[in-house]
Amino acid sequence: MCFRQIGLIFTIIIICSVVSSWANGKIETRIGPFNLSSSPVTESKFISQFGEGYVQIDKVGDKLLGKKHIYYSRDEKVWVEIFFSHVRDEKLERIFEAVLITKKRLCDERFEPKNTFGSLATSKGIRIGDSLTKVLRLYGKPTIDIELGKDKIFSALAEDLKLQKGRILRYLSDQPKELFFAEFYFDNEEGLHSLLFSQSE
Repeated sequence: MCFRQIGLIFTIIIICSVVSSWANGKIETRIGPFNLSSSPVTESKFISQFGEGYVQIDKVGDKLLGKKHIYYSRDEKVWVEIFFSHVRDEKLERIFEAVLITKKRLCDERFEPKNTFGSLATSKGIRIGDSLTKVLRLYGKPTIDIELGKDKIFSALAEDLKLQKGRILRYLSDQPKELFFAEFYFDNEEGLHSLLFSQSE
């Protein structure tokens, strides 16, 4: 076998390895100080650091679906919603389950965190206002590409924010037991308007 053939085989192996690593890439779980894939954060620990914020309880009848603490980040001019599970751990604590960053007004601006959230950028540097092209370049092709108003596909972001138009890129894990997902919502005029990272379908 000549050196040219060996070099070609070696190149193919490297390309296959890179493609494989992209296909099995981890779903984004971090933005600013929040990381869903790190050790579980309890509601009481979170409140001790950032304060209560605006509290919203999701219920259907007497059934508690979840609890949210919402804050206005004056530095970034966005609202931050932290979702805690309805299921409690062995110490009867709710666990941090999802984070939503959005331009949509979710509460009065006086509900600021006790300590600043700092820069609200993802691990790849994506932040509210970025372009669709930039997100696609850094995160690749989404699992599902939703055009609101046309595609009849469920989106947690669209459901939560009552979105009517625009586009959502939804990234799901290819690992059956991994429930992490990420959604990026683009307004037709404003670029990245909202994003949601969650560890619960």
